[in-house]
Amino acid sequence: MICKDFENWVRSRNIFEQEDGSAGKRFNTHLDTCPACSGIYTVDQALENRIKAVLGPEKLPDGLVDQVNISIDHAIEALTPGASSPYKKIGLAAGFLLIAAIAALFFFNQPVRYDTLHQLGESIVAGHLEGDTAMSFTADQIDQARIMMSRELQFNVVLPNLKDQGYTLLGGRVCALGKCKIAYLFYRKLDKICSLFILDYDQLNFKMADGSQFTNSMKGLNTRIWKKNGQVYALVF
Repeated sequence: MICKDFENWVRSRNIFEQEDGSAGKRFNTHLDTCPACSGIYTVDQALENRIKAVLGPEKLPDGLVDQVNISIDHAIEALTPGASSPYKKIGLAAGFLLIAAIAALFFFNQPVRYDTLHQLGESIVAGHLEGDTAMSFTADQIDQARIMMSRELQFNVVLPNLKDQGYTLLGGRVCALGKCKIAYLFYRKLDKICSLFILDYDQLNFKMADGSQFTNSMKGLNTRIWKKNGQVYALVF
């Protein structure tokens, strides 16, 4: 057993467990003898638990189910005049339910994107002001955490170099900014806690040139948003 095998298993362990139930046991044995892989797994589990906590299933709007049922009844009446077969009604109802379920699933799972730079700025300031500094990993775990965040967010998370600007990394977590899954990192500069949000460029609904940078002030806080490495960095300080 080598560490590379373990890292590959962490990235796709659900598939492994379905194909070979003994795979998990073998890698658990490796965890007991390898502190480095144990640290990776601890960070991975913390990130997954955090994502599950903030990205639970959406509640359907009040009355939506009733509206769907009414629409189905009307459709059945329109398509099956008179004394039609009950089996035909059941088949039609099932078909409409399936269409409604697919439509609802499509609607509520559309990727959330920011339409304007100002909208993104307002969102990061709101996220910073919430004051939730809970961390799934600390600065000394950042190498393992970056791998796990990249897997969870499905883009290669690259940290900017803020050390030369006086920022000290404290730690971070994966969370939701609005309804966008992002990497959330905490820094300290002098006596202030600063927030850095890292988004995939595809989460924007507007164009940003690579290397571009924008600054602004909102609610007594400064913001800096820039694009690099195919991703967007949004700093509140």
